[in-house]
Amino acid sequence: MSPTTEQPRAKRETERKYETAPDRAVPNLSGLPGVAGEPVVDTFELSALYYDTDDHRLLDTGITLRRREGGDDAGWHLKLPIGGDSRTELQLDTSAANESEVPPALTELLAAVIGSRSLGPLALITTDRERHSLRDADGATLMEVVSDLVVAAVTGSTDEGDHVWREIEVEQVSGGRDLAQAIEDRLLEAGMPRSTQPSKLRRAVGGSPRSMPADADPASDPRAALALYLREHTRALLLADIEQRRHTPEAAHDLRVAARRLRSALQTHGAAIPDDELVSATVDDLRWIGRRLGETRDVEVQQARFAEHLDSTADIPDRDALRTLSDAYFGELAEAAEQVAIDTMTSSRYLAVFESLAALTAACATTAATTGRKAARKKASSAVEHLVGKIDSRIRAADEADDPQTHGELLHRVRKGVKRLRYTVEVMQPAHSKRVNRALSGYKDLQKLLGEHQDSVVARSHVLAMLEEFGSVVPGRGTVAGFGLGLLYAREVSTDETESAKVRETWKKARKATRDITK
Repeated sequence: MSPTTEQPRAKRETERKYETAPDRAVPNLSGLPGVAGEPVVDTFELSALYYDTDDHRLLDTGITLRRREGGDDAGWHLKLPIGGDSRTELQLDTSAANESEVPPALTELLAAVIGSRSLGPLALITTDRERHSLRDADGATLMEVVSDLVVAAVTGSTDEGDHVWREIEVEQVSGGRDLAQAIEDRLLEAGMPRSTQPSKLRRAVGGSPRSMPADADPASDPRAALALYLREHTRALLLADIEQRRHTPEAAHDLRVAARRLRSALQTHGAAIPDDELVSATVDDLRWIGRRLGETRDVEVQQARFAEHLDSTADIPDRDALRTLSDAYFGELAEAAEQVAIDTMTSSRYLAVFESLAALTAACATTAATTGRKAARKKASSAVEHLVGKIDSRIRAADEADDPQTHGELLHRVRKGVKRLRYTVEVMQPAHSKRVNRALSGYKDLQKLLGEHQDSVVARSHVLAMLEEFGSVVPGRGTVAGFGLGLLYAREVSTDETESAKVRETWKKARKATRDITK
């Protein structure tokens, strides 16, 4: 997260891959919607050296890192999955300093993924590319359809010779989904189905070295379901870590949510893993990460909330003075939170968490077996019932609380309990898909309600703190602007009372859906 001399350029890449035989050509692309004239065709050669750790940590996370020669974008490329057919591609030009070594600007982003390993060449992939550019009437490129004849040589492979295949890629430039679908219809009609491989590198290397055992069935074995869940959300944690290092909006939120999911899963289902000490230590570490990085997200949320309420609340006097105050107040908090995040994410304790999660996932996957599944399912259901009972007790206590502060604190504990219940039930999704989805919908509604309540409670504390600071930040205008802060405080109190009244009824619906899972 330290500054480097050159920062990578970022672009969003959306493309679809299709399989075809080596001797097949791209079908006729004339007459596609919005395309003027015939495709413009050119050919060129590409060569890319792909890098990874010896245990394929980048590839297993859906990340590819390469140094490409040839084409329009020679240089270093780091591709990060976004979802669906889209990825973020970070690019750096090749220079004498980084021709054979991965640039620090990229390795710093990958610190958590790489861990204690080092990066080295994994595969050399060369491509003879035939590009068909589809353009509109003004000459702007809408889509690129490329036919690639690929030759891949994998480091350390025991296979004799190189891997050779042809594939079709359709990359969106400025065209939309309708054009992409029209192209896909042409390709499917020509017998060119969507590829099952996410990248050339994955096809060259083959299956993941960390794949689940062949007999593991998440739908019938809770331990296999836990292994699958840990793998999925460790990956989410790693990708959020990269985005946080890039200072991407919402990255801190995604990182905290992934850490909470992993922590809740291990707290409730961790007995399936035969290493109690590592489970307990990892839970503590994930809790520590959430606390250390929480302030970054909280400041973002509260600053945006204050700005929205300042603009939308009627009769606020001297809004400009309050904006000046808000910028100074939250700016100072954000700077402090950023330093805490940097210290945390560069610490040995933080980086070691990812090694622990990998070890726990592997241990869980290997213990998933055909015996003892009924007992494991019973334990999972009992854990859910226990959490439901705790939430019931907390809601009753909140209803009976005599003062607003105690009531608010208890509702915050309800919120924590609902989050843990939600993430606990998510692990059970492969076995109870429809019933779990109904329950999760109820938890999300309740979580949103309780989140608004908690944001309101925190916002009031910030308003009071700003009131104390106001005179030194914008002197001479304290009375009028102080009145404006009072109006904002009153709005937060009203929000709290409104949301609190809905909690019990919302929980009743979610609780009913939960019973369908455990019965």
